[in-house]
Amino acid sequence: MVEYKECPFCGEDIRKQAKKCKHCGETLDVTLRAAEEARRESRRSRQSVNVRQTTYVDGGYYKAPFNHTVHIVLDVLTCGSWIPIHLICWACH
Repeated sequence: MVEYKECPFCGEDIRKQAKKCKHCGETLDVTLRAAEEARRESRRSRQSVNVRQTTYVDGGYYKAPFNHTVHIVLDVLTCGSWIPIHLICWACH
């Protein structure tokens, strides 16, 4: 004879050895539930990493700030041969 117990989540009768409720879908087995929660947490952390890597901000693509200091130092050290590159970079930003 099959023994039944009440699901602690939905109150429906389920088999005593059931690991998951067939009515509400909740996991009853402690080990299986912990594994499912670890999997969910892993997915959440991967999603948050992907969100941080997004370069599309406020309706347009993010442009890195232009570092004038580096170009000015290069201009001085190379006697002005970096000036055209400096001007091109400045014009693009």
